[in-house]
Amino acid sequence: MPSTANISTRILMRWPPEPAFENTNTLTLSLGGWFVDLRIDKQSGMIDWAMAGEKIVESKKPLTIAYTHIIDSHQDFDVVDRGTFTTLSNGDELEIGVMPRTDLPGAPVRPYREVWRNLEPESEGTSWILESLAGMELETHPEEVHIEPHETRAVIKTFLAKIPGYFMAMRQELRYTRVPREEDGRWITVKSGGEVCARKQTWVEPNFTGMGTDIITGPGGKHLPTLRDVEGLTLELDKVLIIGGEDFIVRAFEDSRLKSSL
Repeated sequence: MPSTANISTRILMRWPPEPAFENTNTLTLSLGGWFVDLRIDKQSGMIDWAMAGEKIVESKKPLTIAYTHIIDSHQDFDVVDRGTFTTLSNGDELEIGVMPRTDLPGAPVRPYREVWRNLEPESEGTSWILESLAGMELETHPEEVHIEPHETRAVIKTFLAKIPGYFMAMRQELRYTRVPREEDGRWITVKSGGEVCARKQTWVEPNFTGMGTDIITGPGGKHLPTLRDVEGLTLELDKVLIIGGEDFIVRAFEDSRLKSSL
């Protein structure tokens, strides 16, 4: 079975008809049906956009992918994030879609163009994405969880992702509040979020003895797990384990040394 592990970086961004630009250092790790995407502003070193969730292939011809945002620093939790991909002559991927333009007042939805470049893993080894179990029932079935009117439930959500040579950790406080819907007064659960913190580590040797970079951004980022906190654990798909006092589930797992996907 071919690997589903993918490492990509964004080469350029464009809001037509404006010219293309690239203001971030972006790294996206995806595996199976899950992804973690961190975009750091080049000038400030702060998070431009951070998100993590499910990656759903809706069509193969043309390749169309929808992304759910369980974590989202822009708090676009209910916006459909969908892009159509075309391979360019140099091997890069052109993504076309529409999404909120958060740099404009009111964040209007606008067409966009992004060009992505795939990177190769630094070595063979394990790849995985873990999601913390906190608030799982609120994320999947919010209307079935009893919350009193105007009450807010807060949970800390964390994603961890690794493909050989690259590791990311991302965390956000998620809040679920029971409010009346404007049009008919029916009580619904609305999701919001706090600031995101993230950690990005790179290295050049398969056993992580050669440290490349350790970039930390956002409040509380220094408390996020590192790769070393996970690498000694035995991982397999759907396994539940404890890391730094948090319960995690293994959402996706591969071992390229076995030449097969689990």
